[in-house]
Amino acid sequence: MDFLIDTNILIPAEPTSVADIELGTPVVAELLRLIQETGGRALIHPDAFGEIARDRDTVRRTLRMSLLGKYPRVQSPPDLSDGLAAIIGRPEPGTHDEVDARLL
Repeated sequence: MDFLIDTNILIPAEPTSVADIELGTPVVAELLRLIQETGGRALIHPDAFGEIARDRDTVRRTLRMSLLGKYPRVQSPPDLSDGLAAIIGRPEPGTHDEVDARLL
């Protein structure tokens, strides 16, 4: 089974320093282990790179961009459908809300 993971999972899964270890980091590590043990895959949406690229901390951004490379990417993800947009609206381009909508 494939699991699409958001940057809210990627960030605690890939701390770039001791200070970046979050309360959820052990839970996320367990989730990723269980996905692998059961033959699943943790996939990322290509838009995750855009979210990470907006990080103003250049050192952290560079590290996280490198770490994202180990995750398989969703190939040719669809655009936000008109049906879903009618329910959740069309978020402003370039925002986290737009990325979240595209993941849905």
